[in-house]
Amino acid sequence: MSERELNPLIIKYATCLEALFNSREGGISEQISEFTAHVIGQTKDERMNIYSSIKKLYSFRSNAVHGGSVVSSIDSEFLSHIMFICESALLKMAYYSQEDYYQNSKGYEKFVQYILREYRFFGI
Repeated sequence: MSERELNPLIIKYATCLEALFNSREGGISEQISEFTAHVIGQTKDERMNIYSSIKKLYSFRSNAVHGGSVVSSIDSEFLSHIMFICESALLKMAYYSQEDYYQNSKGYEKFVQYILREYRFFGI
């Protein structure tokens, strides 16, 4: 989070969420956006806001990875929001990882699959 260059910072934020929520199935930006929104958001409106922010992050990430510059496209409010989302996701998943059920890779994988299967909220 202390990265000084904007393109690497955007890539690192996306990588942080992928490390937590990637089940290796389907479209990654959709999956990460939905999972992050479900884990962090308390209400449907919060979840939709988080979902939209993560989709926007992935758009910036794609541009950064493929040689484009995101400097003129991102404001400090968006970066602060993404930083908050990543910090919240890390804290929530650290909490969940202390549950006996999730302390092995199979349990965590089952948890990810359960969330992806049961809590698709977009469009509901």
